[in-house]
Amino acid sequence: MKKALLATVLIALAAAAPAGAKGLLGAQLCGTDGCATERDGTLREGPGGPFSGAGEIVAPAKPGAFLRGSLLLGDGGKVFGRIAFFYVPGADLVVQPGDGSQTPAWWHPQGRFGAIVRSLAARLQPFPAPRITRVTVNGEPVADPQSYLRLYTVGDKATTYPKDTSSVQVVFESARQTPWTAGNDVSVYPVSRLLIRDGQLVSIPASVADRVAARASLAPGGGFPWPLAAAAALAVSALALVARRVRPRAAPQPVPQA
Repeated sequence: MKKALLATVLIALAAAAPAGAKGLLGAQLCGTDGCATERDGTLREGPGGPFSGAGEIVAPAKPGAFLRGSLLLGDGGKVFGRIAFFYVPGADLVVQPGDGSQTPAWWHPQGRFGAIVRSLAARLQPFPAPRITRVTVNGEPVADPQSYLRLYTVGDKATTYPKDTSSVQVVFESARQTPWTAGNDVSVYPVSRLLIRDGQLVSIPASVADRVAARASLAPGGGFPWPLAAAAALAVSALALVARRVRPRAAPQPVPQA
């Protein structure tokens, strides 16, 4: 579906651009130290553009360093449009941001497009792993947003499909768009103990499914509020010390004289 969408976008842009505009000019990647661009008209690799023949859609990359990218559309050295994507160098994976109606799909860049992306990435410093500012479960905020990135690493291959419809939608937000916070599709089926993340279905532990439903922290060992317990213990110790210092002392008793 992603490739079909890209073909539609290409056709629409070609129709909207001036008569000289003919298609793809190249690609651009951006990192913390700026952007790098490579222009190459050989990116015309079929009706789906450079993503044609990209191969099998794979599991999402684990959250980590990434680069922002865009395909440049136009002709004669003039850009008339862009198609955004992200590249995760550590996993050698590309993903296009979701748009609400299309689920993000992850794949290894291949062909001339893959060669250009890897060449550009070698010249740049990637953005750091995402810092999550807010996570909601069915619209309600969770207690520990950053811990919910665990949903991109937890789980094993599923051997069944959801048998219930009681799913909860998990939405990630960050100050800067990232491959894991740009219209991603993440849903948990607490009863079936299943997780869908950008088209991948995995089986997750019951403890994780239950904590997502409760909007609790997903940090390992997060089942018990140790920081709160430690703070309470310190408070009790402090009160005990104060009590010992202010406790009234008994008046000295007269000593019998011989």
